[in-house]
Amino acid sequence: MSKTVYKTYDGTSMYAQVFERNRDMGSEAYPLTDVDGQYKIQLVFDEDMKKRMIADGIPDVILGNEMFKETEDGLYGYTFKRTHLHKRFTNDDGTPQVNGSPNVVDWKASQENKVAVPWDTEQNIWNGSKVKVKVSIYKGRVNIVTLESVGVVEAAEAPERDEALVW
Repeated sequence: MSKTVYKTYDGTSMYAQVFERNRDMGSEAYPLTDVDGQYKIQLVFDEDMKKRMIADGIPDVILGNEMFKETEDGLYGYTFKRTHLHKRFTNDDGTPQVNGSPNVVDWKASQENKVAVPWDTEQNIWNGSKVKVKVSIYKGRVNIVTLESVGVVEAAEAPERDEALVW
């Protein structure tokens, strides 16, 4: 029996970095060089979704850290991640296996065409976009959650920029 289950959750996206061009490469204090960066998206949802996610096996606390962050308006946020390179699996030549970016699709177009319609990777997923997030949950000694796919249901408009602040 497989220890991995796949679940899909609906919510609002925040801070989406799900393309190779904008993945999180870490910082001096928290370098991600061993995995060549990570892809991530924060999903914002209500308390019922939080309860469902915990029941599905998504950890509420990891190493003493609360994983579900409460927002100012009483909702919750959870950041799903996926490393670019796998931490433990290697190819035959000893190089790390590439996980790559999550599959990102235009949800409505995919439903209409009955085939996955890739999202334009040059088009950002702005804060406030309605999305579906598919994750894998490996249930072992500890549960490991990995971002697999993002379906953009309703894209938010790009924020207005003050040209005086653009360099």
